[in-house]
Amino acid sequence: MSHLISLFSAREFASERLFERLCSLLFSLLFLGLCAGAVHEAKADSQYSAATNFAASLAPKVTEIAELLQLNNDERRIDCPIHLEGIVLWVSPKRDMLGLKDNSGVAVIEMEVPGESVRPQMNIIVEGICTVEGERLSLRRRPLVNNEGIHGMIELSGAIFLKAGKHSIHVPWYNHMPPCGLEVSYQGPGMTRQKIPDSALLLPVTTAEGSIRWTSGLNYRAYEGEWSAVPDWSQSEVVAKGVATNFDCSLATRNTNAGLDFTGYLEVPHEGVYTFYLRSDDGSLLTIDDASPRTEVIGTGQWPEPSKISARQHLPPAQQNQWSTVEGTVIFASEQSGTLELELSSGSGRLRVEVAESSGTPAATFLNRRIRATGIARNTYTTDGQRVAGKLLTPGLKQIEVLDAVAENHGQLRPNSAPLPLLATIEEIKHLSREEAQRGYPVKIRGVVTALRREGIFVQDSTWSIYVRMFDLVGGERPRTGDYWEIEGTTYNEFAPNIQARRAVRLGPGTLPEPVRPSWDQLINGSLDTQYMEVQGIATAVETDGMVLLTRAGKIQIRLPEAGLQSIKQYENALIRVRGCVIPARDITTQQIEVGRMDLCNVAITVDEPAPADPFSIPLKSARDLFLFDPRAGALQRVKLSGQILHQRGEELFLADGTNGFRATFIPKVQTRVAVGDRVEVVGFPELGGPTPVLREPLVRVTGHSPLPGPIILPPNAPIRGQYDSTLVKIESRLASISIERADQVLVLQSGAKGFVARLQTRLGRLQDLQPGTRIELTGVYAGQGDRGSGQDTDSFELLLNSPSDVRVLERPSWWTLQRTMVVVGAMAAMICVALVWITLLRRQVEERSQQLTTEMRRHEHTERQRELEQERARIARDLHDDLGAALTQIRFLSALESRDGTVPETTRGRMARVSEKSHELVTSLDEIVWAVNPANDSLPSLATYLCQFAEEFFRATPIRCRLDVDDFLPSVPLTSEVRHNLYLGVREALNNIAKHSQASEVWLRIQGDSQRLRILVEDNGVGLLVPSTVATGEGLANMRRRLESIGGRFECEARVEGGTVCRFELPLKSAEIRP
Repeated sequence: MSHLISLFSAREFASERLFERLCSLLFSLLFLGLCAGAVHEAKADSQYSAATNFAASLAPKVTEIAELLQLNNDERRIDCPIHLEGIVLWVSPKRDMLGLKDNSGVAVIEMEVPGESVRPQMNIIVEGICTVEGERLSLRRRPLVNNEGIHGMIELSGAIFLKAGKHSIHVPWYNHMPPCGLEVSYQGPGMTRQKIPDSALLLPVTTAEGSIRWTSGLNYRAYEGEWSAVPDWSQSEVVAKGVATNFDCSLATRNTNAGLDFTGYLEVPHEGVYTFYLRSDDGSLLTIDDASPRTEVIGTGQWPEPSKISARQHLPPAQQNQWSTVEGTVIFASEQSGTLELELSSGSGRLRVEVAESSGTPAATFLNRRIRATGIARNTYTTDGQRVAGKLLTPGLKQIEVLDAVAENHGQLRPNSAPLPLLATIEEIKHLSREEAQRGYPVKIRGVVTALRREGIFVQDSTWSIYVRMFDLVGGERPRTGDYWEIEGTTYNEFAPNIQARRAVRLGPGTLPEPVRPSWDQLINGSLDTQYMEVQGIATAVETDGMVLLTRAGKIQIRLPEAGLQSIKQYENALIRVRGCVIPARDITTQQIEVGRMDLCNVAITVDEPAPADPFSIPLKSARDLFLFDPRAGALQRVKLSGQILHQRGEELFLADGTNGFRATFIPKVQTRVAVGDRVEVVGFPELGGPTPVLREPLVRVTGHSPLPGPIILPPNAPIRGQYDSTLVKIESRLASISIERADQVLVLQSGAKGFVARLQTRLGRLQDLQPGTRIELTGVYAGQGDRGSGQDTDSFELLLNSPSDVRVLERPSWWTLQRTMVVVGAMAAMICVALVWITLLRRQVEERSQQLTTEMRRHEHTERQRELEQERARIARDLHDDLGAALTQIRFLSALESRDGTVPETTRGRMARVSEKSHELVTSLDEIVWAVNPANDSLPSLATYLCQFAEEFFRATPIRCRLDVDDFLPSVPLTSEVRHNLYLGVREALNNIAKHSQASEVWLRIQGDSQRLRILVEDNGVGLLVPSTVATGEGLANMRRRLESIGGRFECEARVEGGTVCRFELPLKSAEIRP
């Protein structure tokens, strides 16, 4: 009660109302106390929530952030009404969080941010019931009873103060597997516990007049899906909906993976505290008066002035959530659900920056860049419980300032004429290429001296470290390790970019930076040049000027020029950490690094674990124990195993601890003679990356000797498994080949579908009389090959043999070895191929000869037919000329004589004259036919000659002058009689048209041709095409065009520009050749 009364002290009440509210509060608490004995223990938190809700309804609203933060109580939750007005410093709608500042302080509140309506720098008002749980402030809507989860029929309850009247009620329910159940009951002032009656559940209905009428019932919506908590059903599909009389789970569409959402109003008759009981299988929630927080934008404010902090600094409670700025280098950048997360590193530590609005900027944009970020500084706990500045909530990219970004064009030469910029950070200098560094860039840096050299110093700022050559400087204060200096000078290049100082000023004492703890690749690739680093390992060997250090990843050789043998001898076999500035070992001429070797300056060594006086005194483990939990387990933690030596291969021992195998890289400090069968204890450093554990740097002690155990018999198709590694196995296989590789006899074997290799050292004996194809039985050590880091502990294996007796012949190969079979098959295949080639060539020759004969026969037949045809045509021509021609000529002469005889009547003389004329025409036509039929004229020159003769004869008796233009060399292309005849008729038709209709004084006949095309042009200088053109037959130009098209040619007739017409006859000569 004292805790609740403290709520009222948050603000002062008016004296006349304080007594009344305290009495109401005491009455409520008394009622809750009377009910507490009858309620399950799980309901205590809900009843406390009811009491605080009731108290919140009585308490005044908190109006200042400082007052809200004073309600912090780490033990219990406090609910109180708030009315805050301030400026938004940070908002994250995806995380439902908002940073608000007023004149009294800054608070980060969990609440549903209304989309894009609330942005940073806005002045807003926030109202609602705020839950204070420690430093967590929440304005989220909370259910009165939370019965979520997959469970059987469970009942939970919650109490709340309600005024008489109607209150909204919301019950979502879901069920995973049958059975299902949902019951809602309550009790309150003047009523015992009972199921909520149907009459108390109401729905508002809007009438036609616009008024509200209340009816009994609840709205429900049914959903289907698989849930383990009440989901956001606004994104789900409604499968059924309607009005229910009460909370009834039978309305679900199915018994499995179904849900119902009930909404409506509950009418309570009296004011007071009501307890609600929610019983369900599976999960459900009950919410009364589900009022959302209210947010109102009232304007835009100004960013406050930030205070400067450093990463990991202690923030007193007064500075918690203050608007702050911090500087550092981004060493890690990622995007998480639309939020940009940056990890800053500075001399004081690391700090995480969360940028709420990144505008899609890639995280890699900020990686390795030095920035200044502004935002809300948040306290976080370290692993040792200290509260430090560990997080900065930044609104957006406008609050991120890049101070000295690594230039994207580092390593690219600038033009010689361009001025060289002043470089102010070591990181900028280190990123110069060799050529750029040699140009002498001006630099001005500040940093801590980390090591002294004879001619210079190592200096490190917040970004990197570098060597500064100072031997040319005269006078001045001598540098000391740990001092803070300002250096001015120019760049030059050796192994890496360095600085030639021309001015150096000591600014005061400084602090050595946090040492770099490098990865394995950094240790061996030379990138740590001049860096102040720390590396942990076992000093496995101590030399005059250095040591060999076994690290977690491998061995490195460290030279310590400033230390002597006596000073470092004490660290042999101890687990130590070595700090110092790195100088990678390298070739002076080529400047190439010597992998795994380095010098350290300003060395400091601390012993984490001294060398054991008796390494074998540590507890004994089995190989299987190395895969069990051990808080001290590590690559640099010595372990002791015992087992029997199964095989020795060079510097590697294969041992078996019962059924478990392991290995040891056999480089003992004291040479110990061991043999196969010895029982030994091995102390070394475990490496678990291979198929079985491997002990590095082992110490071996022989404890006895015994025969080797019986081998594990592997079937032919046994899978490759890491469990067989370093164990003795027996397997049958067939020999594929045998060869000698250095000091090993190598057997390539096939077992089932898998192949593997067996090895026997030549010094252990030679294998005799083994032929490929022999089926043999081998007994040897299974040596798996694989890497657990790549996801496959064993991907292949070899079998290591101890003597020739480990190979037993089961079956000699038959004469039909693979090689002999291949030779025979190859010879037969060659013979078959030769036969096939011969048959193919012969068949091709037969086909070619047959084709030649067929062609010859066709050509001969064609020639014969052509010759016979020409003979027949010649005979017809002779007969026509000799018989018919003579008769027509006789008729012509007789009729001509009769037409001139005066004794013949006039009428008869006229008729005889016409007969003579017709006879003359028939003789002319007969001459044309004889010319066309005669095979002696089947050529292009013959055609040209005949056309010229015809044209001259045709115009001889006319006033039109005929000109001829014929190519001198016309090809002797054969033409069929059909082609010659159609060309002749076409030309004659054109000449006839000119004579009758052109009114021309000249006509040209041009004959042009080559081996591809014949072109005949008939031109005149007459009136052109103004006068309709017709031919003697009345068919005109169309008749000429049809003639040419019938023989594959083309005819055109058009007017010339200078007057007259031109008729073109074009014929492809290939189509005019004589067809067989």
